[in-house]
Amino acid sequence: MTLFGLDGLELALVVTAFAASGIVRGFGGGIGANFLTAPVLAALIGPREAVPIVLLLNMVGNAQLMPDILPHVRWREGWSLFLFPVFTVPVGAWLLFTVDEDVMRRAIAAAAFGFSLLLLSGWRYRGRHLTALSIVTGSVSGVLVGSISLGGPPVFLYLLARSGDAATNRAQFVMFGAIVGIVALGLFIAAGAIALDTLLFAVFLLIPAAVGIWLGSILFRRASEEAFRRICLWGLVAVSLCVLVF
Repeated sequence: MTLFGLDGLELALVVTAFAASGIVRGFGGGIGANFLTAPVLAALIGPREAVPIVLLLNMVGNAQLMPDILPHVRWREGWSLFLFPVFTVPVGAWLLFTVDEDVMRRAIAAAAFGFSLLLLSGWRYRGRHLTALSIVTGSVSGVLVGSISLGGPPVFLYLLARSGDAATNRAQFVMFGAIVGIVALGLFIAAGAIALDTLLFAVFLLIPAAVGIWLGSILFRRASEEAFRRICLWGLVAVSLCVLVF
């Protein structure tokens, strides 16, 4: 018996990935959450179907956070980070639909693997904060969102290197994701890349993701954030490596 074109084991893997992603999102605000879902979905249903689903679920999460983060958004500082991805997301979407699917599947896994190791290393940018750097960061992230749905890490690392407080950095990160996600989804809808079965699958996956977010929120009050994040990132390294190898 199959559901959404997946057999029982494959569906269980996807549900587990989205539940785990929800836990990461509920615990730490979403950094690294896509690393679990994107490689698994890309491996099982293909990157061209996986990326829109991941983006759809991200938009739901971002919408939930909007009332909380809007008072903390600094538009004058973030305009270059928010604006320029609008122009580069189409480049990423073009890559997604022109490059061989197996190549894109492995590219998603490789990006998740590399970014996980980078976050685990604790590396931070320590140079000057120039508008040009913000433009480059946002533009590169836009390409990554449109092509493999993993545009968050460059923005996350850039914001961590700034002197802003945690609430402001979180708000800037969520607003970047919301804006670039709307643009990417608009492109996929215009291209007819989001079919009815894709939308239904995304709605189905909202259930394990929501349960995971609830559990992550509970864990946030009981566990060490640093220990939890490192466990999650090492798990992401293992998942990405499996997708790369097999």
